[in-house]
Amino acid sequence: LDDRFVDYYRTRTLESEGDFWRRPLGWLSWVRLEIDNISLALQKCLDSSDWQRGLDIAIATAPYWSTQGTRDGRRWFDQLLAVAGDAAAVPARAYRLRGMIDMRRADAEAARPWLVRATAAARAVDDRRRVAEALATSSIVENMARRPRVAAQLLEEAESIADPRMPDPLPAQVLQAKTVHAFFTGDVAAAGQISVAGEQLCRASGDLSHLVQMLLYQGQAAILTGDIDRATTLLDEALRVARQLDDRPAQFDLLTLMVWPASTTGQARLAAQLLGAAGGVQAQAAAGLTGPFEPLLATARQTVIDALGVTGFEAAFAAGQRMARDDALRLALGETPPDDVADRAPAGPLAPREVDVAELVGEGLTNKQIAGRLFISDRTVATHVRNIMNKLGFDTRAQIAAWTATRPHTGPG
Repeated sequence: LDDRFVDYYRTRTLESEGDFWRRPLGWLSWVRLEIDNISLALQKCLDSSDWQRGLDIAIATAPYWSTQGTRDGRRWFDQLLAVAGDAAAVPARAYRLRGMIDMRRADAEAARPWLVRATAAARAVDDRRRVAEALATSSIVENMARRPRVAAQLLEEAESIADPRMPDPLPAQVLQAKTVHAFFTGDVAAAGQISVAGEQLCRASGDLSHLVQMLLYQGQAAILTGDIDRATTLLDEALRVARQLDDRPAQFDLLTLMVWPASTTGQARLAAQLLGAAGGVQAQAAAGLTGPFEPLLATARQTVIDALGVTGFEAAFAAGQRMARDDALRLALGETPPDDVADRAPAGPLAPREVDVAELVGEGLTNKQIAGRLFISDRTVATHVRNIMNKLGFDTRAQIAAWTATRPHTGPG
């Protein structure tokens, strides 16, 4: 029965894998509904050391892990790859996707070894498309590590391999790497032009994931060239798409970038709140930010402190930091007046039932015991615990327990 369960979800995820690029919102909706079953299938693979089918499932559902389940994705890939060891049959994509998780956390040094292995594995089976993917991603990582010459060499080879007729999303991945390289080498005009071409490609193919990045890059280029109105328009559209996809690392990037327009247009309180909100989303998404925008962000922060004073800045920053992620996105998109933030902020990021579960975790109860106490299923408890960790940026139950110890105990409702 376990074998049939795993085989069903392996077959189902592999058959639907390409749907993310054709109809991303429908695909993500299906994965969200099935994520508990998919996670159970992955656990059964680990329990039986069946890393091949486990990696098939993890790879096929990679867009979910990279947008909404970064921590879970890192854990699944780490455990499955540990079981696989140095097996020659490990797919290049598994190594690349594991490296991308560290890349989105802005940890270039951690990402590099995975991407080196991805390139080697793709070359070993002469899979040119996977070689180009790994090289393009490696180029981004090398730029993040401030090694532009190495990045340029990797990008040149990726471009020589990639063919515009290759299936999506490879062309967009290469354009993304070219845009990042242009930013890191100081060619802002080229970065803007390449990302415009990337935007057109993504709109034509329906690739919303890379569309977010292309709009973000154009917005960043507009900031660097002083066109604040254009930057605001581009970042606003990018954030709306990122909200549709529930792409949390992208939401963190965009909330951070939107601090600059707010700080330069006399909206110091909003800028401080966005800074705080971005920090909260960063913890949830396990994301990071690096690149040419970092000095501007430091300047924006100081501008806001000068405008509000240290006490005013800290109050606005704290209000933003306590916001639920959905409220933070509404604030950034102008759907919530900045003065209303303080009224909702104390509610924190957790839903009432999640607070109940967190408090029982803090009491040391197991999932089965919590389920009995709250009259819900074990699986529902597991889902709540995972959501709590994602929202609070935690990796362990001990961290949840420590968090509950710092807040008033209300007891399950």
